[in-house]
Amino acid sequence: MKTRNGFVSNSSTTSFCIFGSAIDEEECAKLIREKYSQDAKFEDGENDDIIDEWANHAGLELHYGYDRCEAYLGRSWSSVQDDETGRAFKESVQKALKDLLGKEIKCETIVEAFRDG
Repeated sequence: MKTRNGFVSNSSTTSFCIFGSAIDEEECAKLIREKYSQDAKFEDGENDDIIDEWANHAGLELHYGYDRCEAYLGRSWSSVQDDETGRAFKESVQKALKDLLGKEIKCETIVEAFRDG
C-alpha cells in the first residue's frame, strides 16, 4: 500500500472515525446558544462556526457527513493517550458532550467515509 504524506490536490475522499454522537446541527447550535449566551466569550455567528468554536473549547472534534445534515461531535480514536484506558476515553467524551450541550448524549463509534465526485 502506498501512503502519501503531502497534500493531494485531486483528492475528494473524506473519512473520520470518532467516539461521539451524531447531532442535528440546528439543535446543537441552539443548545450551545442557550447554555453559553451569558458567557463573555460567546460570539454569535453561523451554526457551524458556533459549534466548532465551542466543541474545540470542550476538547471535541466537529465533523460533517456528506450532506451536512448532522454534526458529528466526539474525539478521534487516534487521540487516545498512552495512559488512558478505553473506558476513561469514552467517559471523557461523554462528559465533554454533556458539559457542552447540558444534557446526556448517547455516544458510539462513528465511522464515515464518502467520496464527493
